[in-house]
Amino acid sequence: MSYNVILIDLDETILDFRHAEKNAHKLTTLQFDIPYRESDYKVYHEINDALWKELELGLVTREELVIKRFERYLNYLNSSADPKAFNEGYISNLSKGRKLLNGAEQTLKTLYERGKDIYIITNGVKRVQDGRLFGQPFMNYVKGVCISECVGASKPSLDFFKRAEKLFGITFDKNTVVVGDSLSSDIKGANQAGLDSVWINAFNKQNQTSVIPTYEVSKIEEVLDIIK
Repeated sequence: MSYNVILIDLDETILDFRHAEKNAHKLTTLQFDIPYRESDYKVYHEINDALWKELELGLVTREELVIKRFERYLNYLNSSADPKAFNEGYISNLSKGRKLLNGAEQTLKTLYERGKDIYIITNGVKRVQDGRLFGQPFMNYVKGVCISECVGASKPSLDFFKRAEKLFGITFDKNTVVVGDSLSSDIKGANQAGLDSVWINAFNKQNQTSVIPTYEVSKIEEVLDIIK
């Protein structure tokens, strides 16, 4: 298809969030003089993922999420560390997680060379995403960035997409496509906004949901076979 506007997710689509999250968790844990264990990271990851799902469903606010995750995690550890202080340290460390996923930069470059307008749409904390995006060479190919914290709405809500339209100064239509790794955030959001979508299913997950992408690929480079 000849899509002209590409709305592309950031975490686990362009940047390696798993690597950034794990490293930030380890650094912050050690900074608070808490012994680091791989098993504890897995518990934190589950707590954090569950809360982001609650955010997508509108059950918690972003402000609640960033503190609740560490309240629950530190309670699990029986630690007396301050959740707010732990979150501050974690956010600082997470903002340094700038590792790209294989093929991401070249894919963005090729789309740019094909004359596509590329916009990043991401659920996240502004301070974190700004730090991870600043100075990245692939930003030369990107026309704009919509961070959920900045617009006061999160994917998959229709409100997020309406606010992104306003921020970018464009109207999303049949020539717009959403690209991302998350069924519950990116693809569901595209469905609710009436947009086509490409699901990057890098881990060959079974789609056991009612959320149906327009296209499905296993790696970001395959997006180029769809977006001509």
